Amino acid sequence: MTTALAGTRTFSVTDDATLDAVPFATLTAGDVVNIHYRSTPYKRIIRVHTSGTEAAPIIIHGVTDSSGNRPVFSGDGAAVATGCLSIFDFAYPNSWVDREAIGLIATAIGAGDNYNDRPKYVTFQNLEVLDVRLGKSYSDADGITRAWGEASGIRVQDGADIVVQNCVIHDCDFGYFTQANNGDALHAPLRPVLRNCRIYDCGMVGRATEHGVYLQAIDPIIEGNYLGLNRVGSDGSSFKSRSANLVFRYNWVEASARGLDIVHSEDSWLGVQAAPNYGVSHVYGNVICNDWMRLGRGAAYPMHLGGDNMGEDGPVGFAPVTDASLTASGNLRVYQHTLYAYGNTFMFRSNSNQTYRMSWFDLSLSGTATQPRTTVYEWDNAVLMEGTSEWAQLRYAGQIVHGGGSIAQVTGTLRASHENADPSKFNISGTLTLGTLGLTDYRVTAAAPRAGTPAGLPSTFRSELAAVSSQPRVLSNGIAPRTNTSVIGALQD
Repeated sequence: MTTALAGTRTFSVTDDATLDAVPFATLTAGDVVNIHYRSTPYKRIIRVHTSGTEAAPIIIHGVTDSSGNRPVFSGDGAAVATGCLSIFDFAYPNSWVDREAIGLIATAIGAGDNYNDRPKYVTFQNLEVLDVRLGKSYSDADGITRAWGEASGIRVQDGADIVVQNCVIHDCDFGYFTQANNGDALHAPLRPVLRNCRIYDCGMVGRATEHGVYLQAIDPIIEGNYLGLNRVGSDGSSFKSRSANLVFRYNWVEASARGLDIVHSEDSWLGVQAAPNYGVSHVYGNVICNDWMRLGRGAAYPMHLGGDNMGEDGPVGFAPVTDASLTASGNLRVYQHTLYAYGNTFMFRSNSNQTYRMSWFDLSLSGTATQPRTTVYEWDNAVLMEGTSEWAQLRYAGQIVHGGGSIAQVTGTLRASHENADPSKFNISGTLTLGTLGLTDYRVTAAAPRAGTPAGLPSTFRSELAAVSSQPRVLSNGIAPRTNTSVIGALQD
């Protein structure tokens, strides 16, 4: 159970009328909006366009009941909260800056805001969000009924230091979404945090462009979340990132289409792509589960790193990016990535009828005769490949550098690469031990000591992130302490 919080100004919400009375358009540092659980959902669209401070954030806080039930926000028949009406620009109803259709709960600049403004230090916590999806409708700021489509449960349209934590998001086109606008750093979300949330049953049936989590940001932290399967019939990924300096840790992921899809930024050329450590990701302490035998569906290539959306336009004055232009000087940088993957548990189970081939890492659009490869540095991982599928370490091209400690328990043969890859375009170095993990409830019970961080890593590796000191909770979202940090894999207790 969570209790109400006290703020500089404190607002108590128990029904639609008291929610409408909250002055969302003028919230300031230290304001707290306590939204209490009730048996029926709140049906309101909320926008925050103002800023708190690091010491005094604006907090939208769900107050749970004695059973831990969060207040529910439903997009089915939702209307704009009265206190948010002035945020919307009626002169430009189709603007992606502030229009209602982007999602149910969001941060975004609003009508009358300076273009250089953006919300900062806002926290949304302890909320349940659902039914923001095609087939459901809402009332816009003009009172006109419109259909949801390609919308988000919770969205960071603009913002810095926006935290979403302890929320449940499901049955939405996108669960959680961050947007990088206009190709500049100012309008790329900065340091967003998604923490201890449950996101599942999202996506759009028959489409591959809507995902459980879609992230395009600078310095994001994704930690302690349960990212479940998307809606049946959806081809989107559980998690897709187009970010710079991603930290993805202590999460539990059920793979849909792709469990983790880490690719290039597509519409923030002077923002995300220009940021330090663009294309660098630290993925550690996670359970990545692609279990066709248990779940009946999953991903053929659960870990994808590399290029996406070929043929898109680049910045003004630059030619469109095409296959032919990839070999030109400098162009391929957009598609090159560096992944540090360590202390994770990868569980891949299938048979040849479900998924004929499955690779640990799918490294596409990576490497030419003259340009560097996308590279995965991995160590201290527990890898299960069980079933009759054809197993491989990588697909297409790129490079894997084994740093030690990892054990792969494989049914059948583990090949270097699938898809008849050109040997000149991929490379595997170091040693991956084939052995027995003795997995019990996803925990490694065999003697499997950590090797520790290998020497010789590039300077982009952040040494302060080296310790795998926590673990994802198995039965619920969140992070638990890890009492034994000397064993490989994500789970100890």
